[in-house]
Amino acid sequence: MEFASNSSERQGSDDMTSRTASKKRQRCVALVLDLQWPYRRHLDVFLGTQRYAQECGRWECVIDEYPQQLLAPRRSGPPAYDGIIARATPQLALQASRRGVPVVNVWHNSPAIALPAVFPDFFSAGKLAAAHLLERGLRRFACIMHPRNRTHQALLAGYRAALRETIFPCTVHATPSGAFTRNEAAWKKGQQTLAGWIGSWQCPMGGFVAFNDCTARYVVNVCHRRQLRIPEDVALVVADNDLPVCLQPSPTLTGLDLAYERAGYEAARLLDRLMDGAQPPAEPILVPGNGIHARQSTDFFATDDELVLAAMRFIASRLQDPLGVNDVARAVAASRRTLERRFHQIVGQPVSAEVRRLRIERAKRLLLDTDLPIKQVARAAGFAGNVSMYQVFRRFVRLSPSEFRAARSSLD
Repeated sequence: MEFASNSSERQGSDDMTSRTASKKRQRCVALVLDLQWPYRRHLDVFLGTQRYAQECGRWECVIDEYPQQLLAPRRSGPPAYDGIIARATPQLALQASRRGVPVVNVWHNSPAIALPAVFPDFFSAGKLAAAHLLERGLRRFACIMHPRNRTHQALLAGYRAALRETIFPCTVHATPSGAFTRNEAAWKKGQQTLAGWIGSWQCPMGGFVAFNDCTARYVVNVCHRRQLRIPEDVALVVADNDLPVCLQPSPTLTGLDLAYERAGYEAARLLDRLMDGAQPPAEPILVPGNGIHARQSTDFFATDDELVLAAMRFIASRLQDPLGVNDVARAVAASRRTLERRFHQIVGQPVSAEVRRLRIERAKRLLLDTDLPIKQVARAAGFAGNVSMYQVFRRFVRLSPSEFRAARSSLD
């Protein structure tokens, strides 16, 4: 009995040593992420995988857009890769399954839906877009999307779910993905149908562009041709946050930060577990977004109350200057008491609180979208100085301006 016990202990020790050695072994991981296409989301997923690989310290990553060639059954010896993170095709899924190589899918529209997967939480992002527009007092809404794109479907479902709770109408324009890019004829037709749809709107309108930022620019162009102001007549949120296109030309575009880099990181972490022999999750892992970056395209409060609307426009135009409630009341030819009463009825808070909120939002945009020193940000947002802005941020944002800039930059 004693011999059997010792043998069992040695066997257990050997198994543990074997598992430890296996875990420390260098692994070769293929990345199939369509990096030849200049999409920020593809690059962000890639960056997330590399951040995990660096922390892990035992991955050799290979960018290979067709790894199934090295997984073909006719090839002898062990598989070329220990695991794969991919915008997965059915062919890749089949070949990897035959060779016993785990694959994590990061393409929401992939036909290989049975693979373990990690995606941004598009449904929650759609709800966030609707909530952002509702906070601006809008009561009519629109969405442009591709009818067969599962990402767009999830974004629209979340958007509509938030609006159903308010019983406000939403018009949807279903546009094929190649409507603006396939050829000149398709471009012309796409522009005509887009213009016809926008021409049917009753403004003010809250618009959500489930396509990329370039499509949002096409919407802006049509609005300008129809003399619709942004954001006064049309407030826009776009599902991407690609800075070069969001920040120029004017107006800057409010965008959702869908946390693709974090999704890439979580995909790499899941693959590591699968390569260790863990069971795949029953459902895709959904990664929460990093929030919304509010910019000029939604810098507005919509209301039919002309007094409140005039006050909001005056505040927005003078935000960088010293601004008190009496200044606003004089500008709109109303008594302070009347203005405050109407503000409480429509906006739900005093004039001073709305001025502070708008200054905080402007400061946030400048902190995230520019490299301006804190002192210049404070001045441009209308604070008395950087100390004043620091105190307001600490109280209402729970971070200092520098901490806010650093925290959000680390997520981008």
